[in-house]
Amino acid sequence: MADSITGAASAGTDAASDALSSAGNATGGVTAEQIQSDVLGPMSVMSSGFSDSFASPLKAALPKTYSVGYAGAPRAFFNDLMTNSGQGLLECGGVAFSATDGTACAYAANLSLMVVIGVLIPIIAIIYCFFFACGRMCSRCECMGKMCGEPNCGSRKPTRVEYKRPRKILCCCCYTGFMIAVITIGLVGFLSTNQMASDVQDVLTSLDEATAFPDNYRLALHDDLAAVSAAADAGLNGINDNLVGIPGIVQVANTAFNSSLVNLMVSVQAMRVFVEGDQSDQSTPNPCSFAMNGTTVTYDVTAKKWMNNGTSLPTGSDVCCSGSETLSCVLGVHAVGKGSALSGENARGAICNDYVVESDKNVTVTAKACPCCCKCVEIEANLEAARLMIPSSALLEPLNRPIAVEEVGTVITDTKDSVDTALVEFTNAFASIMSVTDLAKSSLGNQGAVIGGSVSIWATSWLGVIIGFIGMVVRGQCCWWTAYTIGIINVLVFFILFGVSSAIVLPFGDLCDGMPRTGEDTSSWLMTFSATGSLTSVDPVFVNLYADCLAARGGFLWGVANVSKANITGRFDAYDTSQSVPDSVRARALDVATNTEGLTVSKDPIGGLSSTDARFGKFNTTDLELAGTAASTDIMSDVDLYLTTLASHVTNVKSRLTSAVSAQEALRAASDLASTNLTRMTNQSVNTISDIATTIMRSGSCDELNSMYENVRAPLCERLSKSLDSVWFLFFLMGIVWFPIFILICANSKHSQHSRGISSLEDEEHSIGDKKKKKKGGEETFEEKQKKKVAAATRITP
Repeated sequence: MADSITGAASAGTDAASDALSSAGNATGGVTAEQIQSDVLGPMSVMSSGFSDSFASPLKAALPKTYSVGYAGAPRAFFNDLMTNSGQGLLECGGVAFSATDGTACAYAANLSLMVVIGVLIPIIAIIYCFFFACGRMCSRCECMGKMCGEPNCGSRKPTRVEYKRPRKILCCCCYTGFMIAVITIGLVGFLSTNQMASDVQDVLTSLDEATAFPDNYRLALHDDLAAVSAAADAGLNGINDNLVGIPGIVQVANTAFNSSLVNLMVSVQAMRVFVEGDQSDQSTPNPCSFAMNGTTVTYDVTAKKWMNNGTSLPTGSDVCCSGSETLSCVLGVHAVGKGSALSGENARGAICNDYVVESDKNVTVTAKACPCCCKCVEIEANLEAARLMIPSSALLEPLNRPIAVEEVGTVITDTKDSVDTALVEFTNAFASIMSVTDLAKSSLGNQGAVIGGSVSIWATSWLGVIIGFIGMVVRGQCCWWTAYTIGIINVLVFFILFGVSSAIVLPFGDLCDGMPRTGEDTSSWLMTFSATGSLTSVDPVFVNLYADCLAARGGFLWGVANVSKANITGRFDAYDTSQSVPDSVRARALDVATNTEGLTVSKDPIGGLSSTDARFGKFNTTDLELAGTAASTDIMSDVDLYLTTLASHVTNVKSRLTSAVSAQEALRAASDLASTNLTRMTNQSVNTISDIATTIMRSGSCDELNSMYENVRAPLCERLSKSLDSVWFLFFLMGIVWFPIFILICANSKHSQHSRGISSLEDEEHSIGDKKKKKKGGEETFEEKQKKKVAAATRITP
């Protein structure tokens, strides 16, 4: 039976497992992460090593307005978002940066600080570059070049007249190295951005499957329970077969036994009435009362002995008197009556009269009390007790209660209602996770847009350094300053991206730190959903869902709704034969030894009955013969007739005893059969109900929900969080790397001019002092001298 129920349930369980197959593909097999990790090694942006090696130290080095750890400010921040829709954050206002540690405002202040840092750095850089450009491009801004310390600072042309070759080579090599670094960072950033988008897609896919899972699970559970119900129907109908014909057989046997007892009692009663005779004035029985040494006693059918008002008689005196014994034994007494009617003139007087032959040969007849049948009273009482112990139809009715198969099926299918609340909480749990991923869903959900955006962001850095490299090769001043301008734009873009993304990356990482893994304590995470700061205020179903199901293996969804196996089993108590037919009822109805004990204890007394037993009266044969001779009547023939009639009564009683014993054995056989079948039915019903409850519990296993939870948590926190960290770190790195490049661009631009012959000692125009002389009308400048040389050369040219 257990195998059939379990086998039927496995079909529904397999259906529920199919709902996880696609989610399992997200983490099974050879993934893109593993491939790129093998190609790029431990520095791959798709491995946790890159994030742990670079992003995590950067996070640790950043200034914080709160103590680290999810249980403090981060949890308070998310708690306000989830339970108060962020209304508490709106009240932080200007006190955010001075908020108490561990509060939502302290965390919000830290996020605001990161955004401010990301915006201030490029603003400061642009201001610096603006004044630097003014110093370079504006001939009237020579004051801006004084910081250089060289006499010719503040001009677009070379600061020095001569640059040593090793210096030029070093600058070119440094620039080339930084160019390679920018290209590498951009390439890794491009891959990281696409990996992040891919991780978002995996998370969204897992969440879609998770949100669809409750419906799929519910349908699978319904199918599962229907299969269990069908299997239970067949099994329970087989169990009910144990009752076929059994109650009827027992009822027939009881009826037959009752009839045999009645017949036996009638025979014993007839024998007793015959012995005790009739009343003197009428032909009605003359019953006896009993006493021991003058003390009235009665027969106790429970104790199976004579007693005086419930007090036991002395040992040896609780038996019927026999023969002439009249003391220290139970003696029957009654009024003088007349013997039972027999044929013949003196038929009534043989045992109930005394015959005395007088001297004149006359016979004096004196009536005396007839004998009392003490043993008959005992037998009648025991037989009546046995008859009263015969189970009635009402007592046998529970034995004919088959299991209500259809009702059991209804109970099985109705158990599905117990998990609906838990499944609703499951949906709510993943809805809270989806609210986090919605931050990235709109921008990263379109793969084409992500690739295009990634190229436009990272490729501008490549473009800037490549243009600078071209300027280094062709010695083009325009290329250098184009690269410089692109670099300024990159600093602006990447630091703003760094600052803005900090408001996403940092909370995302902290949220994942708080989200429990399988087997971890869930109390700290569940406090996130408390509106009062106490775990008791969180919906207990939600608490049970996380603690016993989502973040645990081996739990059952029924437990989430506080439904235990005992609770499920209890729903079937009414259909458990051991409950519907208690042992006490079964024993009363089928315990033949107890129910027929009255007959059993009467077997020996009845078997020992004899018509010559002195307890039935004793005749003085000599006196009777003399009295008969004197009275010229045959008194002895009346005595013989009495004894013959008594013997007939004894024979009839023994014959009826034989019939009663046969009926008793038939009843014993029927009761044993019924007891055997009921025992088998009870064992089968107990095992079947237990199997049904076990299968129902197993059909609500949390292993699948835990796998679904991990199929969301793992890509969310082990992959997406890491790739977000990587992109965030690369934003920062790309912004920083441009600052040394700016210096190299400025140096290499002048080196390029020098290489083209613009720089020399005679280039007095290049000095600030020359400019001042020109303004004061001093000697002619080098440029004027050159114009004259050109003009002279033109005049002498044919």
